[in-house]
Amino acid sequence: MAAWLEVAITWREKLLSCWLFRTVSESKLDDDDEGILEQRCAQLLQLTLEGAPFGISLSQPWTDFARDLRRPDHPTQRVPSNLTRFAGNYINLILCSALLRSATAWPILFSICVAAEIVALFAPPEMFDVHIMQFKSAGGGFRSIGGTWLRCLLAAFAQVGSLCSCFFCHHGQRGLLLGTLLVLVHAFFRARPWTVMAKEGLKSKLS
Repeated sequence: MAAWLEVAITWREKLLSCWLFRTVSESKLDDDDEGILEQRCAQLLQLTLEGAPFGISLSQPWTDFARDLRRPDHPTQRVPSNLTRFAGNYINLILCSALLRSATAWPILFSICVAAEIVALFAPPEMFDVHIMQFKSAGGGFRSIGGTWLRCLLAAFAQVGSLCSCFFCHHGQRGLLLGTLLVLVHAFFRARPWTVMAKEGLKSKLS
């Protein structure tokens, strides 16, 4: 029971630490937060390049994900251990499975979200510098309304649109089920390193 409680706690922490949640809850879209928003965009770019396009950090490198697959001697210990150890990888796998599945039903939204994400993360900064003409009562001239916050807003739009495709499209919901099945199969067959097994054994003795 303690092992499954640890799984729930780890997954909850991963979900609450996702890029979208932290950006919306901790940042205000005004000029005072440009430095913070620039860091947020850089973080999302780094996560995406690492293989975490939904902004949920990986728990282990993907290169370590498919190693050492074999039938377990103690599946009741291995499965919750792997669900904890690979939590970030599993969440990304489930969401990516759902997104790719939803693309067959909602291709336009999928294409818009992918394009928005690419532009937000890879377009040059000057592309987001937008100026509008002000009324005379506001002092006239031009005012900048773009910049970093516009880039971050575009990235957030792409994230929200992708999540909507995952959870509100029937094909996306099937993708969630498929991804969950893949996660359980991997958690069942992925052997644990001896260091992890030793740490878990020591923890069980102390408890």
